[in-house]
Amino acid sequence: DWRRRYFILKGSKLFFAKTEYAAPHGMIDLSQCTTVKSADLKSRKRNSFEVSTPEMTFLLYADTEKEKDDWIGNVGRAIVRCSSTYQPREYD
Repeated sequence: DWRRRYFILKGSKLFFAKTEYAAPHGMIDLSQCTTVKSADLKSRKRNSFEVSTPEMTFLLYADTEKEKDDWIGNVGRAIVRCSSTYQPREYD
């Protein structure tokens, strides 16, 4: 059963709330995540994607394909920033 949740990405934390204006009631620590990828086939729902940790996989979906792609990109970058191999670029 799918339930609508509202997500806020802050640094390495993905917070979720029951309404757009409610205080978050949960959080996914992206520093523990291993992958974020499309999950349309797995979930049988359009615009869905999964965020995976070693213990759990979260299935989420966006209202549009563009929003899905944006979430995958932004969450993916947050996961990479948390990884021990990430080296920020130095600018001259």
